[in-house]
Amino acid sequence: MRGFALIACVGLLLLALPLTAARVEAAELTEEELDELEEVFAALVQEGDIEGALALVNGAIERNPERAGLYVARGLVYQEFLGDIDAAMEDFDKAWALGPDKPDAVAIIGLAYAEAGDMQKAFEVVDTAVQEFPDASVVYALRGMLHISEQSFELAEQDYLVAIELDPEAASSYSSLAAICIWTEREAEAITYLGTAIELKPDSVDLYRQRANCLVTTGEYERAMEDLGTAIELEPSNPGIYLQRAEISAELEQYDACLADLTAAIGVRPESVAAHYFRGLVYQELGEYDSARADMETCLELEITEEQRAMVEEVLAQLP
Repeated sequence: MRGFALIACVGLLLLALPLTAARVEAAELTEEELDELEEVFAALVQEGDIEGALALVNGAIERNPERAGLYVARGLVYQEFLGDIDAAMEDFDKAWALGPDKPDAVAIIGLAYAEAGDMQKAFEVVDTAVQEFPDASVVYALRGMLHISEQSFELAEQDYLVAIELDPEAASSYSSLAAICIWTEREAEAITYLGTAIELKPDSVDLYRQRANCLVTTGEYERAMEDLGTAIELEPSNPGIYLQRAEISAELEQYDACLADLTAAIGVRPESVAAHYFRGLVYQELGEYDSARADMETCLELEITEEQRAMVEEVLAQLP
């Protein structure tokens, strides 16, 4: 028999994936009915018909009211698509009471409690999952994340190391270990972990940007620029990457390169206050006061906070 398939990663979004027996053994639904359920559910989610997907899950629950995985699925629909947290938590409570028999479902429930602010319940769920599913990397990764939220970095690191031992292909676990190393001022180790994560997921812009930050901390500016160059190749429409590289260029007093990246950022997002302000500061440093004034005046025409306005006006007051 087959049932709903759920994504059990940290993001925990419900996607239209094949239904498998690893989720819900819907004993009272025939195989043909489950095949039809799979196809219709996938189509509804892909088309954005969340109400229709919800109706489909409700029907499955009516025929299989003791299947914890179905309540997890419905809870995710409420949580991720409908924003009904109370209904989602009610379903997650029901699923936990029924006793989900798969680690990914337990992980989803544990994360839901954490997001609701009930860390005690979240740890209870995840600790139970670790005991019941000692070979499931997802539960160790989730517990590691919970420990990070409590700033228990040593415990978090232990859990992520176990998660990697169980699933050495999980790039997210290496990235999380890198974050722990950064928070505990071990940038060299962080760079090593990020290198492994990038090997596993070479198209991740975030990983290159994260490693670039670490490389700047260790003074490896050239490698940082290379990583940001790769990130730009992967996502040329992201102005934040140009800004990040411009900051390095400014630090190295490579102002032509800095201005080029800031201009590129503005080209991608003309309403970027940060890019205009930063470029205005660079022009001011170079003595190009008319250009600096133009950028600062543009900032005032954009949507900015009072604090930002005060900063811009301070620069304008300094210009001759």
